[in-house]
Amino acid sequence: MKKILLGGLIMVMAFTLAGCEKAPKYERVSWNVNPETVSEGVRGFGTYTNPLFRYELRVPKGWTYQDDATDLEGGRKVVFYPENKKLTDEYKGAVIVKGFVNWNVGYSIGDYFRKEVERDLWDSEIEKETIRVDDREGTLLREVTGLPESEKMDVIGFELADRIVEIRLMDNSEDAKLLLNSLNFYGDKVIDPAAE
Repeated sequence: MKKILLGGLIMVMAFTLAGCEKAPKYERVSWNVNPETVSEGVRGFGTYTNPLFRYELRVPKGWTYQDDATDLEGGRKVVFYPENKKLTDEYKGAVIVKGFVNWNVGYSIGDYFRKEVERDLWDSEIEKETIRVDDREGTLLREVTGLPESEKMDVIGFELADRIVEIRLMDNSEDAKLLLNSLNFYGDKVIDPAAE
């Protein structure tokens, strides 16, 4: 009788453990794409321009965006995503680009990530790397958790004189990589209204 019970217990445990599947590991990707691949890859893509934060990028075929702009200058938050998906409470988009006016506070990228996002992203637990896009240096934060858009994502911040551009990358597809690497920043010269 004990052998039957023990055998049954072993079978139940085997089925239980077999049914436990680990959550898929976050896929770590390289966001840098060589310029030739970007030039070839973005042919036929649409262009999104944001004059307020002085950048533009290429929108992949079959993708769309939602801009929070209230005028023609471009918004502080733009969400890019495939057209076959719908923004919902569960799906927040594939790539989010946020702009922050920095001329009046003069934050470093570390200050910005400490003070202006939903949680302090400048802690020692988050891996930081330097990344270059459009010949500009940015800070890539790897495997960020605790932000509302996704359980885990990569976040990039560019400190550009009078503004900061933050990019949240929830989708690591080739289209998302091309979108990021097609980014062009306009000049950093701020026009003094008194000089005109």
